[in-house]
Amino acid sequence: MNLFMLKPYSLMFYLTLFLGIFISLTSNNWFTIWMGLEINMYSFIPLLLQSNKNQEKEAAIKYFIIQALASGLLLTASLLLYSSVSTLLITLSLMMKLALAPCHFWFPSVMNSLPWNMCWLLTTLQKISPLFLFSQIMFDFNALLLTFISALSALTGAIGGLKQTQLRAILAYSSIGHLGWLAAATATSFCTLNLYLSSYIFMISTIMFLANMNRMKTATPLIFPNSKHLLSLSLLSLGGLPPLFGFFPKLILLFSLIQMNLILLPFILVMSSTINLYYYLKIVFFSSLQAPSMNTFFALNKSSTTILFPFIFSVSTIMGLFLVMMFL
Repeated sequence: MNLFMLKPYSLMFYLTLFLGIFISLTSNNWFTIWMGLEINMYSFIPLLLQSNKNQEKEAAIKYFIIQALASGLLLTASLLLYSSVSTLLITLSLMMKLALAPCHFWFPSVMNSLPWNMCWLLTTLQKISPLFLFSQIMFDFNALLLTFISALSALTGAIGGLKQTQLRAILAYSSIGHLGWLAAATATSFCTLNLYLSSYIFMISTIMFLANMNRMKTATPLIFPNSKHLLSLSLLSLGGLPPLFGFFPKLILLFSLIQMNLILLPFILVMSSTINLYYYLKIVFFSSLQAPSMNTFFALNKSSTTILFPFIFSVSTIMGLFLVMMFL
């Protein structure tokens, strides 16, 4: 994925973007954390404005307004004494930055207007700082509040993606759904949270790399890429279909939640993941109906495809089993 555009200032803004993440994760007071988040935001917006397309400029403005509002709430909370009001403001601010439901309204429209390389940054690196700060807030968590946030995000991501035809919008709602799982992981342990986040970044990076390589826009069979087998496996893995790689982090998280006597939340998470799998399977089914003549690569390399597909499936399963042996 071509992250570094041919602009003289791109490298500088990528470096300051990482610097903002580092400052936020290593600071010990909320004011310095706010500074790190601001450095990160003001580094990301120029990267969004590199294109001359109006829709990408509009997405950058939407992103700036929401992030500025969230930063204002965080700064206000950091200036207050520790109280229930300041904790509420910080939680609301981080939910807006993460696009956790019900503060998710800006995320699908922004992501649907961005190129694939910026979508990757928005769904991966830009989530790291707010997510780990959210986990610190939820360390002494209220089980009812955490269940509500996690369940609402997971259901919003599942139901919102049902009527989408643009692949970016589908992955945006998928990201909201996975944020529900990540919010639930904050109730367990840092190790489980780190495992699930790393697994999600790995899977979404594969999908967006393939989408960027094939210049995909919609999820219809007429514009499906040549590498449809690998993309199909990646989508099913992202949905948590056993025995693929994405199933095992979810299994570990579900075991951890059940051990904490949180029974309702795992049930809602599993139901939402089933809905996610439904529209992933729709994409895979449509791609299987594609005529062989439209897929020249696999038409010319049938023997290599026959070997490659089970190989990728086996590697994905073995990696997942390895994770289970390590963390259970």
